[in-house]
Amino acid sequence: MLFGKTEFRQIPPLAGVVGWKDLPIEECGESLVPLGFFSDYPEILFDPIYYGMSSSSPYAVGQFNGSLITPFVRSGVAERLVRAARTLPSGYMFMIWDAYRPVEVQKALFWWYVDEVLVGEKMMDRDAAIEAAQQFVSFPSDDPTRPAPHNTGGTVDLTLVRFEPENWKRMRHLGRALRSAKRRKDDLDEFEIEMERWAILRGAAHPVDMGTVFDEVRRATALCFFEEESRERNLTFLEQRQLRSRRILYWAVAGVGLSAYPAEWWHFDVGNQFDSVRTGRPAFYGAAEFSNTNEEHEEMMRMVFEGCTSATDGLPHPRQRQNLKIAVEHPLRRFVCDVVARTGDLRVSVHPRVAIL
Repeated sequence: MLFGKTEFRQIPPLAGVVGWKDLPIEECGESLVPLGFFSDYPEILFDPIYYGMSSSSPYAVGQFNGSLITPFVRSGVAERLVRAARTLPSGYMFMIWDAYRPVEVQKALFWWYVDEVLVGEKMMDRDAAIEAAQQFVSFPSDDPTRPAPHNTGGTVDLTLVRFEPENWKRMRHLGRALRSAKRRKDDLDEFEIEMERWAILRGAAHPVDMGTVFDEVRRATALCFFEEESRERNLTFLEQRQLRSRRILYWAVAGVGLSAYPAEWWHFDVGNQFDSVRTGRPAFYGAAEFSNTNEEHEEMMRMVFEGCTSATDGLPHPRQRQNLKIAVEHPLRRFVCDVVARTGDLRVSVHPRVAIL
């Protein structure tokens, strides 16, 4: 079993990223595809941090203009992640925090970090803040020869979640039922199954302790922090568990060809300049194109979230009244309200809040 092999296998020294923007890109043309709920890749779970959808995010809905509910990646990355997910220990799944990031979101996040956190809170000189910020948030770029890593669709920020045996058994059953519903093209059955899976993620999944939370800025955020500390001192029992958890994550993802960014234990790349500078492999993902199909999927996900949130509150959603012309007493709305009543509020999660950068 992977768990027994990789938790004791050290993470090797990792290469840096100096000069990554100067490397050439030979774009391969792979499309962006959605991951997670209501996608062709349901093995991968997600909690969209920058959209601010759930209580696990410290960010408000709409704080970063253009932020997405759906994690999109290149199709080749999706296939790699599915293969990696199949190697995880029983009861474990990947959970994506962030993947493809539009330029407008990159701009909003970068300048918020510079102005609000480094200049506003830490009182740094603005020029120094702009330089310091780039260790954790790439400088936003409209230049197609040097896109930010997240803008390529070749980057994922992810972690592991763990389920107790009873919930894991239910998740596996729902996975089989979901595949059957997709084959039958039974949209209502698929909706009900996906909502239950989402509810189990929010209410029963245990985030695996990696030693820091997402977007936390301190020394322990570096992927190899515990590896290096273990050579200098005896780790505590908790630190040893955190080290083993990082190893499981690293070897599962590295095993399908993604490379790790040394400064952040959650950040992995393949096919872009960030990956190329660390591995010597060619870069074949430039700035990704967000297609009409991607836009339609994201719009559907927003309608699911906003509609279900309104149903939870007992209110007809404006889009149901104005765009979809769904009456308050329409059978479809009653069906949605019934499912939401059983699966709970999409905004509430037991996951701990991520750090504010």
